[in-house]
Amino acid sequence: MQNKCYKILLVEDNRFVSTIIKDQLELEGYLVYQVFDGNHAYRKAMFHEPDLVVLDIELPNMDGFDVFKKLRTFFAGPIVFLTSKDNEAAEVRSLQLGATDFVSKSKSIDILKLKIANIFKKAKNSQTNHSLYVGLLNINKQNNTCRFDQAALSVSNDMLELLYFFLLNPDEILSRDEISLAIKGVLYDGNSRMVDVSVSRLKKVLTELNVPEGGIKSFRGKGYSLISTLLE
Repeated sequence: MQNKCYKILLVEDNRFVSTIIKDQLELEGYLVYQVFDGNHAYRKAMFHEPDLVVLDIELPNMDGFDVFKKLRTFFAGPIVFLTSKDNEAAEVRSLQLGATDFVSKSKSIDILKLKIANIFKKAKNSQTNHSLYVGLLNINKQNNTCRFDQAALSVSNDMLELLYFFLLNPDEILSRDEISLAIKGVLYDGNSRMVDVSVSRLKKVLTELNVPEGGIKSFRGKGYSLISTLLE
């Protein structure tokens, strides 16, 4: 269950698909409002004031892109686009419009759930000064800087994103799927060493700062966890 009961407006004209998504999201602790066409989406959003909108692109009467533009006249929260098939042109247009993310319905529902969870985690942990602290480790997302006990860390943008994701979830075991999705936007394919190599490089940087065990522990078959007590 979520610490807060986030409200999600689900705009999907296929009632069968909508019900499947709604049931899965409610299992995660979200309150889900269903809408089946673009015209009602606008009014429902004004009435329910959701924290996030999941918006299908292929809608009757008004497509998802037009709904998005209308929603943005009063709704500043995250909007995740859905489409029935892999469509690079639709994904590009979605992101150009300013959508928070894009998910193909041909993918596992787990991808949508993970992306929504990550969006809410970032919102929950964001601070007015854009800084995030765990022990002596600090990341400032406004200027993309990272420090440990006043010492500046020189890291790549990808490594900064990885470290930020760990700081958002201290002491939690993060699966390779979650890590890959957070830093690359795709699920772990089971063969790539990208996640393991990235974590290993990050641990090396922290070890050079005398952080015990590089601050991160591996859990066989489960993933990795940033141990907050090692950063004190």
